[in-house]
Amino acid sequence: MSVVKASALESLIYYTEDYPPFNFRENGVIKGISVDLLREVTAMSGVEIPDSNIILLPWSRSYRSALIQNNSGLFSTTKTSHREELFQWVGPIDIAKVTVMARKGSNIVINSPIDMANYRIGVMRDDVGEQMLFSLGVPRESMQEASIISQLIEQLYKNRIDLMVYDERSASWLIGKAGYEPDSFETVYILEQSEIYYAFNKNVDKALVKELQKNLDKIKSSTDSNGINRYQAIVEKYQ
Repeated sequence: MSVVKASALESLIYYTEDYPPFNFRENGVIKGISVDLLREVTAMSGVEIPDSNIILLPWSRSYRSALIQNNSGLFSTTKTSHREELFQWVGPIDIAKVTVMARKGSNIVINSPIDMANYRIGVMRDDVGEQMLFSLGVPRESMQEASIISQLIEQLYKNRIDLMVYDERSASWLIGKAGYEPDSFETVYILEQSEIYYAFNKNVDKALVKELQKNLDKIKSSTDSNGINRYQAIVEKYQ
């Protein structure tokens, strides 16, 4: 990578959220599948990302920051038709399953998205789940927004909401971290399985974004000296 590109890459600010196992803070350190993978991708261009360049905030703040700040990126971001033209994309990182969860034993049956209008639905502000519900015609009046996923988990457990919309794998991880038994909740409907990406502000150098995509593709197709796929090794570290 040229000096100009290296300098541009070093100056990028990455916004993320608490979304394990992809990105989360543990003992003051931001880590996860997407974080480790990003560090490998940039290292292939000779750049080590300073810890201070990765900022973990509530999702809505991270999302808006990446939209308005020129030299910024956002992860892990579901690529939707609504968002596609708002960012430049590098990925995919992995697949996320956006589901509707209820308390086990609640006997809630969802056959179609509009059935959810009869319940109190917890959603993350500006999250892909909220956007999906809007696009499917679920009225805003049925939704209760939160900026921190632990708030929704507690509300669902305490029967203050009936349903919660979030990524299934991440929700299971976070439910355990919040001190609840993951089997206290169950998936009652799958909204969508989507790929998640690194999303970059539209003003980031397109050549830089293209190089990062090339690096990611190489990592996914290469193995180490022991024959272990480099990408899979990162994923399995957080299983």
